[in-house]
Amino acid sequence: MTWFDKLPAQVRHIVLLGAGAVLFTVASAVQSAGGATGVDWSGTGKSAVDAAAVVVVGALVLYFTSLTKQYGTGSTSTSAE
Repeated sequence: MTWFDKLPAQVRHIVLLGAGAVLFTVASAVQSAGGATGVDWSGTGKSAVDAAAVVVVGALVLYFTSLTKQYGTGSTSTSAE
């Protein structure tokens, strides 16, 4: 069992979403530049951090909203009505 497996599920999901946003941003930059040598890495790094921040903040906002508490993670309902 690794350190990542010991994290709570919600934290693991947020980390994976943030990492996915970074990977998507870098892959998009490489693809649009026609290869890794044509990428503006400074700008791409800033964009990747921005994308990860948006995803993480969005996930945290959803986690703490009443809608999520009613229907999602914090829900006490066991059946769909």
